[in-house]
Amino acid sequence: MRALVCIAAGFALSALAASSAAAGEDELIAAVEPAFAVIDGGNGADGLAYGLGAGVSAWVGTDGPLWLAGAVGLTGHFGLDDPVTFEALGGLVYAFDVFTVIPYVEGLAGFITGNGGVQPTARFGLGLDYLVSRTVSVGVVGRVRPLSEPLGNALITTHLRIAVRLEY
Repeated sequence: MRALVCIAAGFALSALAASSAAAGEDELIAAVEPAFAVIDGGNGADGLAYGLGAGVSAWVGTDGPLWLAGAVGLTGHFGLDDPVTFEALGGLVYAFDVFTVIPYVEGLAGFITGNGGVQPTARFGLGLDYLVSRTVSVGVVGRVRPLSEPLGNALITTHLRIAVRLEY
């Protein structure tokens, strides 16, 4: 919990100290995101189930600090009867421009499948991208999705992120 408070404080300080990133309307970011996943109470079971996953996401600039975002991903959890979840989401990302490091917050809504059912979900995340060059960035993002039965209570993931910035 202390780590989450420190991360949130870092984002708040970055937001106060930095000007907002100005995404161009013709700017697109495409990313590949391998993940470590934890599902709480998954498959109707008590406790935690761990796994791995991967996703792809795309952000489209809106001529300001907001980006339209879409994402799809799969996670596989060890020791569950139906170990695979799939998600598809869309929403907004707010990015802060801090030199070559860009912290951001995201909120997306969509659906997730697993254990024979489909349910609506939301995804909330905190991330940090480092610009390796003008067009390539690497980063990390932590995400949480509230769930309901039969999937469990929550799906929490940590993603490595490799992104390419394109103009169209």
